[in-house]
Amino acid sequence: MQSKVRPSSSVMLLLLSILLLHCLPLIKHCSGLQKVLVPAIYKEWVHKKPWWTEQHVMDKYNFTIFTYQKLNSSLPHFFQYNRGAECGVYLKYIVDHYDNFPDIAIFVHAKPHEHSQNWLHMIGCISPNATFMNINMNDMWITRSPSYWKGIEIWQEQCWRDTLQTAWGLLGNTSEFHRRLPVDKDIWMSAQCCNQFFISRDMIRRRPLHVWRHLLDIIGIQNACHLGR
Repeated sequence: MQSKVRPSSSVMLLLLSILLLHCLPLIKHCSGLQKVLVPAIYKEWVHKKPWWTEQHVMDKYNFTIFTYQKLNSSLPHFFQYNRGAECGVYLKYIVDHYDNFPDIAIFVHAKPHEHSQNWLHMIGCISPNATFMNINMNDMWITRSPSYWKGIEIWQEQCWRDTLQTAWGLLGNTSEFHRRLPVDKDIWMSAQCCNQFFISRDMIRRRPLHVWRHLLDIIGIQNACHLGR
């Protein structure tokens, strides 16, 4: 039987030193990355804030928190609308902070652990080159047709079409929009469940501010996603 060859302590020390020298620039860069966590809150924190809002946790994982509240108009960061599920808050933050957007914004639910047990570790050191990542690694992938929303199918489909036409920057250019997505073509939505992710400033600014404002209007403010016929 061959004997196992074990590196001497001096060799191990050298290897560790080389590894540390290579990792230090990345660690330093990650610690300097501006990361803002934006949770979508309604009444979930009325009685007690979650433990991960404590300063020592934010210091450990290198992020700050920005929260809107929907219960008291006399307090700061009041957002009166509770529409569009979590998307209303996400879009509100993008619109309000478009000009001074952080390096990375992390959008989560009021109870993010319900969809991602390791979400804190995932955001602890995000690569400086990161652009977008869904942090719900274990959630199912869902596909929906408008018929899933029985009774309001045509409204659901029109909402998706309005959202796409806005995101593509084709408001006022119906002919091009219909060329890309003909009115007689079935439309389906496919995505990973439950909408928690981080996104970079560069990705947000691929779309002009007026696009984000219109998305906020139709998803998070209006009485209905589509107004009119």
